[in-house]
Amino acid sequence: MFPYFLMLSPPLFACWVQPVRTRLTLGLALYFLALLLFMGLRDRTGADWFGYLNIYSVANLYTGFDEIEFGKSEQLFVLLNRLSSALGTGVYGVNFVCALLFLIGIFAYARTTVRPWLAIGMVIPYLGYIIGMSGIRQAAAVGIGSFALARWTRLSAILKLAMIVFAAEFHTSALFLLVFMVLETSARLWLKALLIAGFVTLLSNVSAGQDAIDTYSARYLAKDVVSHGSLAHIALCAVPGALYLVFRKRLEQAGLSNRLVAIGSVGSILALPLSAISSTGVDRLVLFFSFVQMWTYPALVASFPQSKQTLIGLCVVLILFIFVVYFTFGLTVVGFVPYRTILFGD
Repeated sequence: MFPYFLMLSPPLFACWVQPVRTRLTLGLALYFLALLLFMGLRDRTGADWFGYLNIYSVANLYTGFDEIEFGKSEQLFVLLNRLSSALGTGVYGVNFVCALLFLIGIFAYARTTVRPWLAIGMVIPYLGYIIGMSGIRQAAAVGIGSFALARWTRLSAILKLAMIVFAAEFHTSALFLLVFMVLETSARLWLKALLIAGFVTLLSNVSAGQDAIDTYSARYLAKDVVSHGSLAHIALCAVPGALYLVFRKRLEQAGLSNRLVAIGSVGSILALPLSAISSTGVDRLVLFFSFVQMWTYPALVASFPQSKQTLIGLCVVLILFIFVVYFTFGLTVVGFVPYRTILFGD
């Protein structure tokens, strides 16, 4: 548990410092590198370690790249496994690249907030450790999605779509980000609903989309794979989402309103009752709303300047609470403790 706390401590201390939004500070760069080595070079650490080791073995049953079925879903992840095998870096290379994609996205989005260190600290205990060091396919997809959201207003529709497809080739759930493309438009509600229905219809008739829909329907709806703690996981986004909506007027006055965060806030709250239909499926989709907590908590600190120190303190307590609860009561914590890395061996 101590190595995880050690890696969590920099943002806990740095979030008290006046934020710098205009450039990537040396501290953030060094922390990025430290996290990359910590997450990307782990060894036999993570709840899904052996699952991904099996995926790596299956992906490399054939030696040629011509066996990759580009009509199927998530084939870019298969390609990554085969490329890592060809380079001799094994499953460690796969972990490293996924951690790199994840962290690039998280740090990119954090830099759009008023307190980057606090934004990063809010997501490290669960999204960083539990997803980023276990469910590496979706971690990579979340990272790519976060990078796109960080530059959303500067991207053309084509580039947004390209990045979503790129993310979906690691984890098909990233196609959920298409909803943001529809809901952010100024079109009437009926037209937005029509566009969403069109996306779903198109997806279901494309080979890759049909394959993904069949797989996820069987796994998350028919079998209803249960995700223990899903309500708590969803609450990590739903609570700041509710706070954003409650204090939206104040955030607007401070120049910290964000249309995408508003959409994500509503979606996070709606996810709570929807988890009764498919706890794991909804749990997976809500990961793409993690930017809500990254934006909201720093924004609230900035919009209540007279209570800045108190609010930062409460955020630090919340971060530590999430960390301690998971590493004390988490059902899969045995997969993370002890922490092992290829840098130092056993």
